[in-house]
Amino acid sequence: MDFVDIFSKAWKIIWKHKVLWVFSFMALCGALVRGIAGGFFGVVSFLIAIYLDGLDTAPELASPLWMQKIFFQIQHIVEDGILSMYAAPVVVIVILLALLLAAVLLLARTVGNICLVRGVWQADAGQTALTFSSLLAEVRHYLWSTLLFLLALTVFGVVAGLVLFLPLAAVFILTLGCGMQCLMPVSIAVSGFVRAFVDLTMIAILGEDLKIPEAMQRAWGTLTRNLGAIALMTLLLFAGQFVLSNFTAQPLMLMLIPGMTGIAAGTKSAVTAGLFASGIFLVIYILLSIMLYIVLHAFVSTAWTLVFRRLTGRGADETPAANDDSPEEPSLSEATS
Repeated sequence: MDFVDIFSKAWKIIWKHKVLWVFSFMALCGALVRGIAGGFFGVVSFLIAIYLDGLDTAPELASPLWMQKIFFQIQHIVEDGILSMYAAPVVVIVILLALLLAAVLLLARTVGNICLVRGVWQADAGQTALTFSSLLAEVRHYLWSTLLFLLALTVFGVVAGLVLFLPLAAVFILTLGCGMQCLMPVSIAVSGFVRAFVDLTMIAILGEDLKIPEAMQRAWGTLTRNLGAIALMTLLLFAGQFVLSNFTAQPLMLMLIPGMTGIAAGTKSAVTAGLFASGIFLVIYILLSIMLYIVLHAFVSTAWTLVFRRLTGRGADETPAANDDSPEEPSLSEATS
C-alpha cells in the first residue's frame, strides 16, 4: 500500500471539497464541546484564584468590580439558603438540558460521520462535485445503523472503563505508578488496534451499506489480513497527530504572559489590561486550534477511508478486486447445502 499516495490523495480531497470540513466539525461536536467547557472552567478557576489571592494579599489589586459583584452575589445566595430551596428543580432542569444536549451532539456526530465518509467515498470513486445538500441526502439511508453503532460504541466504552478501573487502580497503587508506565506501550497498541477496528467498521457500514454485524466481520477480516499495513498507518497517523498537538500547544503558555505581566506590575489598571489581553489572545488561539483540529480530523477520516478502499481493491472506481472476500459471498454451509 502506497502511504504517500494515500496521504497526498487525502489532502487533495479535503482541500478541494471543503464542505467536508463542515461535516468534520459536526463529527467532532462532542469532543469540541468538552474541550471548550474544560478550557472555560479552567479560565474561570484561574480568575477565581486571582480574585481570592487579590483579596488576601492586596484588596486594592483584586479583580474588577463587576467580577467582585458576581462573586459576592453567589456567596449571598449560598449563605442565605436560597440555593437549597431551588436545588431539586435546578438539578432536574440541568439533567434534562444535559440529556437534550447529549442527544443533539450525538445526532450531529452521526450526521457528520455519515456525510464525511460518504463524501470521501464518492470523491475517491470519481465524483467531481460534492455539495452540502447532496451529502445530507445520504443521511436518511444510513442514519439508524450509524446511530445504533455509535450508541453501542458509547455503552461499550463506559462499561469497559468501569470494568478496567479497579484493576488499573490496583496496579497503580501496588506498583507506585511504575506498573502504569510499563503498561503504557500495551495500552497504546491496544487502543490503536481498537480505534482502527472502529473506523474500519464505520467505513464498511457507510461505504458498502452493510449491517453492523456484517460490517464488523468485514472490518475484522480486513484488519487481520493487513495487520502490518494498518499498524504502520496507525503509527504514522498517531505520530503526526502527536507532533502537531505538541506544536500547537506551545503558544498556550504565551497567552498568559500579558496577564502575569499585569499582575507583576502591581497596579489595578495593569492587572485589568493584562487579563483582558490574555483573554483576547486565548480566544484567538482557541478558534485557530478548533479550525486546525477540524481539518486534521477530516484528513485522518479521509485517510482511513482511502485505506479501506485500497485494501478492499478499490481505486478510482467502485469495483472491488476479484480476490476481495465481501460478505455477500455464500458461507461454507450454504455452499455445501
